[in-house]
Amino acid sequence: MKTIKRNVGRRPHRHCMNLSEDQFTVLTLLSRIPIVYGGPQKGLNFIVRRGYCADDLYEAIIRFQKLTVLTLSKPDGIVSPNGATMQYLNRMADLYDPVTTPGKMTDDEVYKAYGDAMHDVTRERMDQNAPEYLRKVQRQKEAAQKKWKDWKARIMKDGKGGLNAKLAVDFLNDEEKKRKSDTSYAFFSGIVGFGEAFIGYDYTTDWRRSMMWAEELLGAYDRRKLIISSYGMTRDLPIILMADFTHYVMKKDEVKEFKNPN
Repeated sequence: MKTIKRNVGRRPHRHCMNLSEDQFTVLTLLSRIPIVYGGPQKGLNFIVRRGYCADDLYEAIIRFQKLTVLTLSKPDGIVSPNGATMQYLNRMADLYDPVTTPGKMTDDEVYKAYGDAMHDVTRERMDQNAPEYLRKVQRQKEAAQKKWKDWKARIMKDGKGGLNAKLAVDFLNDEEKKRKSDTSYAFFSGIVGFGEAFIGYDYTTDWRRSMMWAEELLGAYDRRKLIISSYGMTRDLPIILMADFTHYVMKKDEVKEFKNPN
């Protein structure tokens, strides 16, 4: 396992110690890791300057942390001697380096080995920093819950507290109860409608008048253009929910086009 003496990378307003030999070590490890496993997207410049972290090295550290260092709450662009990033760099480099010889392992075997190594190093970090890891999980959960709460509040505000807004929020509440484990993504896919409107697809003449009660208008992989018209609707105007945490409240006598957000 390779080691470094001092931090490599950048802080928000200044560079770390960035000893030349430490930078070379980090550059070497990064260069041994394929792009798919968090390695750099382009070649790295191995000409280093003591006390200064070059842009390509900093960007490569950030990319590796985003894709691979699962125990960080967010990428910080710093490789510490005994930190998580250094452990992951060594593990991923050691995993890939032996398989550069043709025929050593199949792609499936490499993928499985990568998954096993990621699991092992994550478990080690969890064991070493259990309180830190639990705090991170709690922060993620609270952020996800706030995201859903804020979305529901926006729907009620934009829908002026009307029936369709209440139906949309009730729908989201039901979906949230069904899947308590992860609220970081929308539980439904595609587009769902609430209220009365004319529905059409791809500008065809085949329109239908529909009373939507959580009606799925576009499924996850439906690539048609959805056309909704509120012409002549005098009651509570329709509300459209999209799986990317956005919504739309139809205006009076409006024709609006929607596409699947996925």
